[in-house]
Amino acid sequence: MALITPEELELWIEQSDTKFYETVFNFIDTHRGWRKSKLHTILGTASAGKSTLVRSITADWIANTRNKSDIGIILSEETEIDFLSEFYRGEFKYLERIHTFQDLEQNFTTVSDYFNRLKIWIAEHKIKFLIYDNLTTSFAYMDRQANEQAIVAKYLKQLAMDLDIPVVAI
Repeated sequence: MALITPEELELWIEQSDTKFYETVFNFIDTHRGWRKSKLHTILGTASAGKSTLVRSITADWIANTRNKSDIGIILSEETEIDFLSEFYRGEFKYLERIHTFQDLEQNFTTVSDYFNRLKIWIAEHKIKFLIYDNLTTSFAYMDRQANEQAIVAKYLKQLAMDLDIPVVAI
């Protein structure tokens, strides 16, 4: 066994059992909620309501976070206007806490360039929760070989750890 003390193990277990964020979603709450420094993935087939779920998660985050922290949404299929219009239609408030990073409006040269810009954007907006809608149609992932897609997953995991925020990839 590595040089890990029983005290360290107890601390890690306590952290694992800690619920950091409240949510109304039972399927998330069962796992003690969104986890800091972790990549969460949600899979769904085409036209299965993934973007609707993203809007629901966004509304839940804004309604239930005690510290009123902002949320970032990476959009690979729709514009910011499309995304925010749906909230406005439902008389949703607090649009100023939602920030979007739009794949469609930017030119990236490499996946590394993409993630460097994303990291800067997250810092500029003080994002504390990030949702990627939809990873499979993004510049960083779509039409790439499996080994390149694995690197993207590694970038996302590292991003969550470096910034100590939950990242959800849809």
